[in-house]
Amino acid sequence: MTPGTVLIITGPPGSGKTTVGQMLADAEERVVLLDGDEFWRVIRRGRMSPWLPESHDQNTAVVRILATTAAGYAAAGYPVIVDGIVGPWFLPVFTDATREAGVALHYVVLRASLAVALERVADRNVGVVDAGFEAGIRHMWRQFSDLGALERHVVDTSATPADVVGRQVADGYRSDVFRVLR
Repeated sequence: MTPGTVLIITGPPGSGKTTVGQMLADAEERVVLLDGDEFWRVIRRGRMSPWLPESHDQNTAVVRILATTAAGYAAAGYPVIVDGIVGPWFLPVFTDATREAGVALHYVVLRASLAVALERVADRNVGVVDAGFEAGIRHMWRQFSDLGALERHVVDTSATPADVVGRQVADGYRSDVFRVLR
C-alpha cells in the first residue's frame, strides 16, 4: 500500500472485512490497521447498539473520531486500513477528514449474500446471536444492498475464498478502482 492513503474496507457483518483487512495488513512492511469496532468498545458506559435509531449521535461522533485518526496516521506517512462498518451515509465524514489531511481515500464494500452473512456471524458468535442481534445484522445488510453509484466499489464475498477477495481488493486499490479522493 502507498504511504499517505486510507483504505476503508467495509460492509455488513459477516462480509469478511476483518479477515481481508488483516490479510492485507499482514502483507505490508509498514501499515496501520484500525479496527472500527474498537472505537465503539472504548465507550465504557452509555454505549448504545449502533443499529438503533437513537444511536445516531453516538455513531456520528465515533465515525468522526475514526476518520480523524485514520487521516492523521495517513498524513504522518502511514498507509492505513480501516476495518469497520462505514456505510455510504458516513463516507462524507471520511472524505472531509482525508481532504483536510491531504491524503488519498479508497473505499471498498465487501458484500456476501444475506444467508452467507448470517451463517458467518452465527459461526463466530455461537450462542450470542439472538433475534435482536439478527435483526440488526439484517438491517445493516439491507443498508449495503443497493449502493447506486458506489456499486463499483463492491466485491462479492459470498462464494469467493478470502485470499482471492484479498487479491481483488489489493488489485482494485492499486488500479484506483476504489479511489474516492485523490
